[in-house]
Amino acid sequence: MASEAERQLPEQQARVWGRVTDAFRAWSERRQTAARAGAVSQQFAARRLDRFVRANARALVVVSLFVLTPAVGLYLLGPGEPTFRALVAGIIAGAGLTFGYHWCVIASGASASSMGQAAEQWTDAELRRLHRRGWKHVNRLVIKGPGDIDHVAVGPDGVLVIETKWRGGDVVIDSENEWTRSALAQARRNRDEVRRLLNWRERDGRPIEALVVWWGPEVKQSSKVAERIGDVNVIAGEHLRAELVALSDRRLIADEVDEVHRQLVQRIETRDGWEASQVAPEMPTLADHARRLLEGIAAAGTGFFAAVFSFRLGWWSLAAIAAAVVLTLWVRRAPLWRSRANWFLVGIAGVVPVFVALLALAS
Repeated sequence: MASEAERQLPEQQARVWGRVTDAFRAWSERRQTAARAGAVSQQFAARRLDRFVRANARALVVVSLFVLTPAVGLYLLGPGEPTFRALVAGIIAGAGLTFGYHWCVIASGASASSMGQAAEQWTDAELRRLHRRGWKHVNRLVIKGPGDIDHVAVGPDGVLVIETKWRGGDVVIDSENEWTRSALAQARRNRDEVRRLLNWRERDGRPIEALVVWWGPEVKQSSKVAERIGDVNVIAGEHLRAELVALSDRRLIADEVDEVHRQLVQRIETRDGWEASQVAPEMPTLADHARRLLEGIAAAGTGFFAAVFSFRLGWWSLAAIAAAVVLTLWVRRAPLWRSRANWFLVGIAGVVPVFVALLALAS
């Protein structure tokens, strides 16, 4: 007969596996939530930069040639060792192209949108710190299109509907002025939309607050705690962490937190599904093409060198390559990884002519 320890072993293994799957699921949810922060600003910045590059393509090609020609000439005709010439030429070309890229970002107006994206990611990072205290949050919640709600956090203290703003110049956030007025109105609308989504009536006094977070080097606030302007709270981004840590009320129980978060996630999934079926796919930008090309080159290079290094196994290298091909074909079934898998197989296939050439030289 099996001992007590042997009977308990499957249960222990099931508990361990359950913890692993729960941890992986939680990590996946956090990753997906973080990826949504600043997504709209990122897309807007990418479109502006793409339009600028396409409209000035000829001038940018001329400038690129103007930068690369001296670098190539220095490498081919300059004095010194070839290694030193290559280093100097690479520095000149890299510095020139990097400067040109940043100039395009600034000239196209994409830099402001990029900073808006960064600000939303900073707020998201601060909200993620609350998860260990029983909080959950979502990013980019769309209730009434086309605008979105930057962040909604729900925890023991209640529901926070957060609007994140970036301001590069001077702005005083302690009172309503020309810069804060629209942000306050937007935060107020967002809070009311979330309240209606949750079927909470205002007169019931359910714990839901609107918060505007201002990020920027010249954002000025007279105190280090959230200020209340009307029925909306405002705070500078540099003080957000301390403000969130100070939240200590217990106005929602864990089941209520889970239910609110479930409704928010359900709304996001419904909206994302509708957008995928109704909204026409956007044309890929030049940055998208460049990113896919670099990913393909990296995947092909990985496949090529993996196959080359497997030759050290002798005849076992054939089994290793075959196993890699089978695994890649299995990964290729996922649409997200299909392109990378194809490039990886191309890299492995690139070993064949190299192998044939080596055999020809050996004979």
